[in-house]
Amino acid sequence: MRDGLASSQQRHLKLLAERPLDILRGEEALQRIALSPTVVAKAGTVLERSDLIRRGEAAGELTSALMAEWLRGDYD
Repeated sequence: MRDGLASSQQRHLKLLAERPLDILRGEEALQRIALSPTVVAKAGTVLERSDLIRRGEAAGELTSALMAEWLRGDYD
């Protein structure tokens, strides 16, 4: 996983590698990564500023298709 990312940010990336989701308010997203809405919002902001994710109107997605493929694998 990318150095320097908090575990909440790493979980965000892995979740988004599976499929784009509303990363700020999505109930399914919050349950799957087991974090509070505040932590999720902060992690999303950091990832967006780092150009690792981008947000559309309601959903977030990874900026790199290659990273998404890698995260969907079991390379930890």
